[in-house]
Amino acid sequence: MHVFRRLRHIITACLALLLILNLTGGTYVNTLQLHVYLDDAQDPTQALADAAKQAQQEGKELFLYGKTANIVDSLTINVPVTFEGSLCLKVAEGCTLTFAETVTASPKQIFSGEGSVRFTREDQEGYPQWFGAKGVGRDDTEAFQKAVDALPVLLVPNATYVLSDIVISRPLILRGVGAAKVSVNAAKETNRLFTLQSSHITVENLNISMKSAPEGSVCFYFDTAKTPLEDFVLRNLWVSYARVGLCDAKSGVNHINGLLMDAVDFRSANGVQLDMYDFDSNLSLIEVTVTRREDALLGIRVNMPAAIFRNINQMLVEHFDVNGDAHVSSITNRYNFDPKWVSQNLDGHGAVFENCRNVRMIRSLAEYVSGAGFIIKNCSGFDFENVQPYTYHTYGIYAENLTDSRFEILKATGNGDITLSYENLFFKNCSNLEFTGVLSCESRGDALRLEGCKNITFQSYMATSGAMAAFADGGGNENVVFRSFISSYTKEVAKLTGSGVTIQNTIVENKAVYPVYDGQ
Repeated sequence: MHVFRRLRHIITACLALLLILNLTGGTYVNTLQLHVYLDDAQDPTQALADAAKQAQQEGKELFLYGKTANIVDSLTINVPVTFEGSLCLKVAEGCTLTFAETVTASPKQIFSGEGSVRFTREDQEGYPQWFGAKGVGRDDTEAFQKAVDALPVLLVPNATYVLSDIVISRPLILRGVGAAKVSVNAAKETNRLFTLQSSHITVENLNISMKSAPEGSVCFYFDTAKTPLEDFVLRNLWVSYARVGLCDAKSGVNHINGLLMDAVDFRSANGVQLDMYDFDSNLSLIEVTVTRREDALLGIRVNMPAAIFRNINQMLVEHFDVNGDAHVSSITNRYNFDPKWVSQNLDGHGAVFENCRNVRMIRSLAEYVSGAGFIIKNCSGFDFENVQPYTYHTYGIYAENLTDSRFEILKATGNGDITLSYENLFFKNCSNLEFTGVLSCESRGDALRLEGCKNITFQSYMATSGAMAAFADGGGNENVVFRSFISSYTKEVAKLTGSGVTIQNTIVENKAVYPVYDGQ
């Protein structure tokens, strides 16, 4: 009985409130809030302007109710606003509705029309649903673009959005929210899913599928064609079926300073995922994974590197893993091994570095790639620690004109089933390099080859398991010193052609005790 009596009192109070709102022209006042009911029965533009002015004078927050209300003049509201109920402000073309203080609303549509909505607070959060996004697997590009243009912080609730060619031209935090990563699917006509034309952009917590996008489409395009850019964060992203994961305009003039990629996973990739040309310094790649999609039986090949880094002046790479999937299907079966299929295209490298300086790579792996693990050309100041190329068609590492660099805990492991007759480690015309803890094994060619190198020191080096030679002197070497040299299960210990190589403390174990590849 008491419950029903209290419920009756609540209903009576609500009816009384509605009556007051109607009698007072849609305005209800309490000590902290100003409540305004808007619809097209009265002039909603003037009612909103008057209410905003009153709330500002009295130091109150503005609570808006109603249905669809047409805003036909530009307005600036200088007080906090909360949207309740099903109110939607339809802003006319050519008009701008500006909010100078915080706007609060649930993920529902509160804006429509051809006009503009603007938020001046840098910490203003909002949803694409405010502008009409549905998140039901249909095209939400228009609503999403309006949200990107308007909001400094765009929160994307857990749903499935189909997008095409979103342009980010102002600082933005784009963040997926929910129990799982938000699904973003590229539309069929997409050329560039996200074009970044501004500095200070963060994108995080998204599950992005490029499966429907056409060949050559890009997930993240950094538009350096007109201006330098800086300060980007890509965090906690899952990108699948991308033809190009990330690239820039290759202007050669305007550079990008400041990029953090943290926990970014490129899956089922069949193109260059990181194509970085205009990136300059303050770059960090932490826990970035690229998984290629190759299959010998289906004839699927990825004849391009997973990552290309050019002209970079400073970069940290930690836990960078490339899995080429070159072991899928018959390619790992030595009885079905088809060297012609493998040798047709050998450019599916793990990562290529060209004209880069001051690169530190830690705990990184390139495995099952249809090319070399790592290619390094015309670079200096590299610091590789605990890096492992594993199972590749050509080289584990090929370095040319590399200077002033160090390698610590380097393990290059070929594979007798798919590795062709290349060296595991090949350094050409390099100088001032120091190696500590190097292991080279399972090579069909030589475990290590130096050619035209100067001032090279190996503190500890070991070659094992089937190489033609533990070390091959390609000639032209000067001041190459091995302080500790171990050769185990190799056909030859060392091929020396000159006097520029010194090998100290040599240990030879079980030389050629089982058949090894003859390089043919």
